[in-house]
Amino acid sequence: MILKMNFRGISLAECLVVLFSCVKGSANEAHKVYGVLGGSVFLNVPDFKVEKQHEITWLKNASFLVKVKNSTMKYYREKEKYMMFLNGTLRIDRLVEEDRGNYIVTVYNDKGQLQVKKSLNLSFQEIVSKPEIKWICSQKLIKVTCEVNQKNKPALHLLQSKTRLLANEPKYANGIWKIEYQPKNTILTAKFQCEVKNDVSKKTDDQEIICSGPLDSVLIGSIAGGAVVFIIFLALLIYCIRKKRAERYEEQNN
Repeated sequence: MILKMNFRGISLAECLVVLFSCVKGSANEAHKVYGVLGGSVFLNVPDFKVEKQHEITWLKNASFLVKVKNSTMKYYREKEKYMMFLNGTLRIDRLVEEDRGNYIVTVYNDKGQLQVKKSLNLSFQEIVSKPEIKWICSQKLIKVTCEVNQKNKPALHLLQSKTRLLANEPKYANGIWKIEYQPKNTILTAKFQCEVKNDVSKKTDDQEIICSGPLDSVLIGSIAGGAVVFIIFLALLIYCIRKKRAERYEEQNN
């Protein structure tokens, strides 16, 4: 009985150790930060309010970048590229591929006790291209397409009245990402917005689409036919008037 209880106690302890390890691992996961090559990025101290008396240090690959203590800054790299604010935020300018990677920030209080140690992973994304809305209107089919010409996969959405219409993944072909929307009805008058974005940029295209149905097409055809008949009638009327004038002119000359 005692052996059985000890076995249960050991199993419970092992489960607690595994659970603690999982929680600890998730807490130490690096925060994702995105930038644009050639631009600037701000690295913030995650989930912590930095006070003036704190000592803050930023490192990259175990190399010191900048340190502040008692409001005094010390830069270990070129100051023109790195700038740290008193709240712990680190700005990196003129981003290049070598800036990609993991950054570690540590914060100590005035007693030398560690308050924060966080890891941030910096990577790059391209600025998205401007999307374009295209559509097809016919008596049997209405299709609205939202597409963007770029290499990397973006977050692409087609919206109507600020409501997302499609939840499926965009398709890629010949350097173009696109999604399509095909309503069931054959008459459509609505404003659409094509939205493409990633973590560093966002662009949209807005279009008002008017697709007439079969009845409208018949009406348009009838109007066009009536216009043709009217033009023919007017031409015949003018011809008759000119002919009458010509006959009168000949009678007067004779």
